[in-house]
Amino acid sequence: MSKSLFIVNVYFLNPFIFVLIKKNTMKKLILIALFLFSIANYAQNTAIPDPNFEKVLIKLGIDSGPINGEVATSSIKNLTILSIPPNYFGDSNAITDLTGIEGFTSLTKLYCDYQKLTRLNLTANTNLTQLVCNDNLLTNLDITKNTKLTDLSCFTNKITALDLSKNTLLRNLNLDDNLISIIDISNNTLLESFFVR
Repeated sequence: MSKSLFIVNVYFLNPFIFVLIKKNTMKKLILIALFLFSIANYAQNTAIPDPNFEKVLIKLGIDSGPINGEVATSSIKNLTILSIPPNYFGDSNAITDLTGIEGFTSLTKLYCDYQKLTRLNLTANTNLTQLVCNDNLLTNLDITKNTKLTDLSCFTNKITALDLSKNTLLRNLNLDDNLISIIDISNNTLLESFFVR
């Protein structure tokens, strides 16, 4: 006798037993719903794997301690300016990884100079108008999604190429002390200052 047939037979014999079976199923559904809710609740945090980056967020009052590798997304998603204090001495407090910056979706200005960044993913930060990432260890910088950029300063890095074709609003550009040998600024007709060597 199959289970479904058994349940149907039990229902006809005793409706109370069928209600108990239904309650057990309901308990399972409630447990599944709670599990899914906890996953959704966890998704409301943005991972910040670099403890030095999280320390800065705590000092700025954006995150609260202790350092746990994440920040509440609600604390960062409406932030428009992030100014990370420069680490002029390059000590052990320098930030090496800005993973999590993608959660700062409303950022218009980002200052992250004098750190030890080797990469910077700003593809989700499409509202950026000003980016200052001077004196890092960047070899590549993709700003093709940052079409609102008006000011870009990334001097003293190791950038070898930079695609500016989509950044038609650029007014100020400083690429000094990089490894760029050729750069096309033909689409950047609004440029007022341009430094590269």
